[in-house]
Order: sequence, then C-alpha cells, then structure tokens
Amino acid sequence: MVTAPYTLSAASYEIRLVVGGITVAGDAVRVDVSTTPLPEAFAVQIDAGAVFSVNYHIEFRRVNLFLDDTIRLVRINRIIYRDFWDKQYIIEQAGGVRLYTTPRRDEAIAYLSRIDDVLLAPRRSLIPAARYYFRTRLTAQVVEAYPYFNIFFNFIAALRYKIDWRTSDVMTGRYLVE
Repeated sequence: MVTAPYTLSAASYEIRLVVGGITVAGDAVRVDVSTTPLPEAFAVQIDAGAVFSVNYHIEFRRVNLFLDDTIRLVRINRIIYRDFWDKQYIIEQAGGVRLYTTPRRDEAIAYLSRIDDVLLAPRRSLIPAARYYFRTRLTAQVVEAYPYFNIFFNFIAALRYKIDWRTSDVMTGRYLVE
C-alpha cells in the first residue's frame, strides 16, 4: 500500500492572534501582535500550491454600560504563496505589494505570524477614567487552489470552524494616558 506524503484537508484555519505588547509613545497608543503556532497542515498546503489570504482583525474598544464603543478597528490582509519557478515563499499586502520574499518556509511563517507597531489611537482621544480592552482574530482562507477547490475548501471550513474573537483583560485609560 502506498500512502501520500501529505494530504490536503478541506479547511480554512483559525489561528489565535495575541496582543504581545502595548507601547504608549508620543501621542499614540500602538500594539504588537503575534499568532499562536501555525498548524503544519497550513505550511503543507502552501507547499502544495495553495494561495492563502491571512486576515488580521484588531479591535480597540471602550467599555460602556450597554454596548461597548469601538475606538479603532484595524484590518490587515496578507497573501502568502510559493513561487515554484523561483523556489521562493512570497508574502504580499493586498494590492500585490511584496512585503517579504524568502526561500525558507520557516522564515516566511515567522514573518507572517507577527505584526509590530500597529497604531490604535491617539493618546489625547482616550479618557483616563474609562476602561479599554482589545479583541483580536486571525483567519486564513484558501484564495486560490486547483480550479474551484477554494470554494469547496472554504465552504466546508465554515461548517467545521467557529471563528471567535479573543478578548484581552480590561485596563484603565489612566494606564494608557499617563
């Protein structure tokens, strides 16, 4: 019996996005985010020719009595694929702007799993007595696969995975303003 060295699972992936550090410098509040380890199947699918769209969602919110206010919603979209002619892993921003190119898969995944210095809000817009928190989410979906397989992969994934927001601890505005 012959087995394939890998199998392509019909799945999109939900990977947790974690707030790594908050920087208050000058007149801005900035945040660094990183992902939980990416599944090996994710990298295998890239090696097999799938093109992934990786979407980072970062919400900065203020706690209110009934509904919380969204101070800032940041959405960052990255595309990752393998160029078989050049034997390079390529990470692009939406619109086709190349951000990173490397022949090593582990370097490409490491670059993809971290975004530093994301601007959240000007300090003067924060209220010292208010309470704030972050909500983060990262999703990866197959954008391009063998003709029309991406539709099948992403449809099945919607049934298999529930995409939840990760919520940070609540912090006071005094911490961010002073």
